[in-house]
Amino acid sequence: MHPNTHVNKAQSTNDTIPSATHLAVASELDRIIEGVEVPGDVFAAKAEAFRHVVKVGRTCWQDALPHTLGEEFGGYAALMRRLAGKLRAVLPGCFEICMSGSAVGTGLGADPGYMDALYRHLSDIYGEEVRPTASLFDGLQNADFFVTVSGLVKEVATLLSKITRDLRLMSSGPRSGFMEVRLPALSPGSSIMPGKINPTLSEMVIQIAHQVVGNDVAVSMATTRANLTSTFGMPPSTSASSRACSSSATNSSS
Repeated sequence: MHPNTHVNKAQSTNDTIPSATHLAVASELDRIIEGVEVPGDVFAAKAEAFRHVVKVGRTCWQDALPHTLGEEFGGYAALMRRLAGKLRAVLPGCFEICMSGSAVGTGLGADPGYMDALYRHLSDIYGEEVRPTASLFDGLQNADFFVTVSGLVKEVATLLSKITRDLRLMSSGPRSGFMEVRLPALSPGSSIMPGKINPTLSEMVIQIAHQVVGNDVAVSMATTRANLTSTFGMPPSTSASSRACSSSATNSSS
């Protein structure tokens, strides 16, 4: 029994972790796309229902030109379709992985035929063409795909937050606010202010958007911490082995 051939099966954390993360993102992206399409359909239905409801447009919270509430919701629907299209466009990247690159991208330690068999079986399992990146070295070194996906998820979250804020403002009231739309009352009202029911769902969407933006910053910073042939960064000072390797390389070169 050989430790690399039979136990590790020619896999290294350097090619396995980014490859597994690519594949894991695929199903999550499907869920997000579906989640974006649902409000898009709802907004489109509201656009039709409100097509004759005229309201004032506002810029900087000041009265502008009139338009219909349907046109406003039609803009939201178009946005959701566009965001779903952007997410769908990056799906193929989930199935471009760097497996078989082994530790640094050379494939050292892999048996002949391993690469072809691996991608054939993965494609059968996922029902998609799973293929190696054009350069396995690139796949091991760079995590820009995750930055792109995280950025798109942030884009969805920030724009949903914007729409939610619009709806929250348009529903302000019930006596001295805009009262242009009525949001469902999903929580008990105030005991001290009769008639006041806060838009708790709107508030929750806004808070989730804040969390997604924070996650995106974390993904971006993790990518900047990558070193040389490692996709995901780890400070060298935390690894005794990396210090030892560095010392050995310095000594041998000197």
